[in-house]
Amino acid sequence: MKKMKLLLFAFFLLAFGQVFSQEEIPTPHLLGFKIESKDPNLDLSKYEKAAMGYYYFDQFRFLDKRRVLSFEDGKVTISLYSANEMLKNTQKLISPFTIKEGSSYKNYILAITLDGGSLKPMPVE
Repeated sequence: MKKMKLLLFAFFLLAFGQVFSQEEIPTPHLLGFKIESKDPNLDLSKYEKAAMGYYYFDQFRFLDKRRVLSFEDGKVTISLYSANEMLKNTQKLISPFTIKEGSSYKNYILAITLDGGSLKPMPVE
């Protein structure tokens, strides 16, 4: 009986370890964006942190081409990969909120939240 408990414990420990060892750490590429600045000396880490904390870029993403959005300070842009690029590169399914060719859409600028952990899209009128 004691050997059976030990065997079950070892099995669960190995299974638990396998589940967490296969987790991919999210990167901007996996999340479908690229942060860019014309100033090569500008530290992009705060922009990247905020973008990685934002939950849903699909509502701004085009189906067949990349979309470029600017940050509020005007120093940095974010290029959202197209939905088709995301499907090809990461097998992410195309969201029904993806902007299709010929559809109307609003323009936005992005502000970093006060805590720096996410973005706030603000419509441009």
